[in-house]
Amino acid sequence: MKTKSGKGFTLIEMLVVVLIIGILATIVVVSVSGGRKKAAGAKAKADANSFTSAIEQAAADGCRTVMGTLTAGGAYLSIACSDTNPVARSTEYAQIPNCSNSLTYTATVGTNTASCDATGKWVSSFTATSVNSTYSFTVAGYTNPSASNFICDSTKGCRCDTLDSCVSP
Repeated sequence: MKTKSGKGFTLIEMLVVVLIIGILATIVVVSVSGGRKKAAGAKAKADANSFTSAIEQAAADGCRTVMGTLTAGGAYLSIACSDTNPVARSTEYAQIPNCSNSLTYTATVGTNTASCDATGKWVSSFTATSVNSTYSFTVAGYTNPSASNFICDSTKGCRCDTLDSCVSP
């Protein structure tokens, strides 16, 4: 009677290895997808804070009106002093990058609004508006676009509208 030489792996051993690799791959995919969502939220918050800081800095520098213009084909919303003879030290205060990951941005000063849609580009800008106007920067679309927003504004600072929509400001 012939005996096996002991070379190679059995079918059971191969199935166990494939199962372990599948479990590890699932763990990696789940952890990476959660990281992307957190990164998108962190970017959106940084953009919102840049917008509010730009308006506040323009006012502190003595700029009377600001405007938001599109640059680089909608890749940025540039917040600049629009006074004809600016007292301000700087004419441009921020370049807010485009939105991403199906998030939408809305930047409002007074009654003028600029928006960045889900395509990832700024699609509108705003004209010269007084720096003393109310302003807000809204980010929508974290988990449920109709119910979750992150907002920075001139009255309440930055906050989440729903507890599960974003990490604390």
